Amino acid sequence: MKINERKYLFIDGGYFRRVAKSISELYYPDIDILKIIDFHKVCYGYTKTFYYDCLPIIKKDETDEQFKIRTKKEIKFYNSLEMVPGLHVFNGMLRKNAKKNLQKGVDVKIAVDMLMHTINGNMQQASLLTGDSDFIPLLEALIQQGMYVTLLYSPKYTSKDLIYKADNKGIINSSYFFDKLNLIHRDLYKIPSVVDGGNVPKDLPIIGILKSYHGTVNDSIISGNNNVFHEDIDNIHTVYYYYHSYFNGISVRRYSFSNLNLIKLRIEEDGFEVCWDKNYSV
Repeated sequence: MKINERKYLFIDGGYFRRVAKSISELYYPDIDILKIIDFHKVCYGYTKTFYYDCLPIIKKDETDEQFKIRTKKEIKFYNSLEMVPGLHVFNGMLRKNAKKNLQKGVDVKIAVDMLMHTINGNMQQASLLTGDSDFIPLLEALIQQGMYVTLLYSPKYTSKDLIYKADNKGIINSSYFFDKLNLIHRDLYKIPSVVDGGNVPKDLPIIGILKSYHGTVNDSIISGNNNVFHEDIDNIHTVYYYYHSYFNGISVRRYSFSNLNLIKLRIEEDGFEVCWDKNYSV
């Protein structure tokens, strides 16, 4: 970010919680990763951050006092967010329809706020963390107003049409959340490491084919089928594949961890699926 350039982050809290929950369930089901990340790090690099969410629905025959007690943890969480410099929380309401609970007021509030800050010239760049295709008209309107918009999203839970509308993209995955942990939790909760560059060692077995559905690697789309290579040294698995970078030509990405199944999950987080060799035990 340039000096004095105002960059705002807008977070769809319901979407953020959904992605955080899915990552927690994949790697560490006993924790809620959203509750242990450092939101100072989430807000780093932004002049202001706006977090939009909803409290649970008030149950039938539930008193205000009972509702307050039941939502005590959520309120404590939102209050802790308000203590982060530059972070502001908006709480909408949930309403029920025949199939599921829906947020009320949140999407409209995000759209109004982003357009207001754009029209008033309060920010030079806007980042929106969401995967909801309902925001497509908003992104189109912001870009028509000359705003540079970055979409932060999880490939697993995002419409392709929404991704295409943004000026820039950033993937929200386990690495994103891990980078936001404090040092104590980073020592407790490990995830596969991901490194770009280098070479694939010779004569490694091919254990599958990598296919793309939503993912990109360093803004380079994987096209066609890509062999996945495997290396096992002292019970540390390393998986390699090639991709074509717009800037660097043919490049290599490698994932390393003690658990090969978790490497597979980590690759899928980036928007890819791996068709494993049926003769190869995963």
